[in-house]
Amino acid sequence: MSVMKRAVLLLLLLAVGSNGDPTVDPTVAHTVAHTVAHTAAPTADHTAAPDPCHDLNNKIHLKDLHKLEGEWVLFWSVSDHDDGHSMLSNLKSSHVEIHADNETFIMTERNLYKTGPNRRDYFINETLVHNADDHDHHNIHSDNVRLEVDGQHEDYNDTADIIFYETCPECMLMTYNVKEYRFLLSYRKDGHHRDPEKVKTVHDDHKQHAECLKFPHDKPYSYDGVADFAHKKSAPPTEPPAPDAHAS
Repeated sequence: MSVMKRAVLLLLLLAVGSNGDPTVDPTVAHTVAHTVAHTAAPTADHTAAPDPCHDLNNKIHLKDLHKLEGEWVLFWSVSDHDDGHSMLSNLKSSHVEIHADNETFIMTERNLYKTGPNRRDYFINETLVHNADDHDHHNIHSDNVRLEVDGQHEDYNDTADIIFYETCPECMLMTYNVKEYRFLLSYRKDGHHRDPEKVKTVHDDHKQHAECLKFPHDKPYSYDGVADFAHKKSAPPTEPPAPDAHAS
């Protein structure tokens, strides 16, 4: 029996009882009616909102870095230092290629800038060390980086700690920490970076992740969805239409 049917039946029984027994307190009817009305009313959905920090519990284990194999486009990024803000404000596009297995991590990052020097390429090649004191084995300590600026080798002495987070199949979230400051970098799989709706809608998620990791997000880098990369076009070349075999 539905809640509404039970409510109606209860009111009918109350009415019959009060007619047959003049001693029934009329306020009881009001109280029961009020209770029934609230019982019969649909309850509000009190389902808790998803925790925006939940994704950040899914750090990628060193043995699972092969999941990141492929090419990625930097979609959104913030830093917690003025030097980082300055770098991001001048960034036009950033493309990353990753190869990894259980023992080696190779990452090539190609950056284009709005002002000179126009191009910086970073080549990271690390042997993965599963440190006993890193109980989760999530941290990549990068101290083997080669830098080319506009095609010319330059010394690069910074070391960094890199952690990846698993968020969605087409997403890659990374923190890149050097001694002076940190970056939060959100990538999308190459080929999924030109979706204009994603460009508009994913930034709220990025801001929530930044807040969870204690990053300011008032000066972000955002990919515009069309800018070319240092080594290739953003969109694949369009094949010319095949000639009409029936044309004279």
